[in-house]
Amino acid sequence: MQLPKQGPKVISIFKKITRWIMAVAAVLILTLMSPVYNRLSTKTTELDEATLENYITDESNINQDDLVGLLEAKDIENIKVSVNLEDKAIEDILSTNGNLEHIINE
Repeated sequence: MQLPKQGPKVISIFKKITRWIMAVAAVLILTLMSPVYNRLSTKTTELDEATLENYITDESNINQDDLVGLLEAKDIENIKVSVNLEDKAIEDILSTNGNLEHIINE
């Protein structure tokens, strides 16, 4: 009885290279998609005036005099607000407020 001859086992190099190429391609795709995902997942919110004003007053070292020094005359004209107060309204405010010296000094 004769046993069949077994040929040498052949391991395909192409199969191993294909796996490495697929792994590198997957890592490359994940790396390139990370900034896109990060940009899409973060929502940008616009600042409202109150938030900006609170940040400037609480977190910065800029005082009122510095801000006025940075403004131009045109900007200051745009900031001015006309308030029509009658004498009776002013008297009512002053009579109900106990800290008159503070108001006068401002």
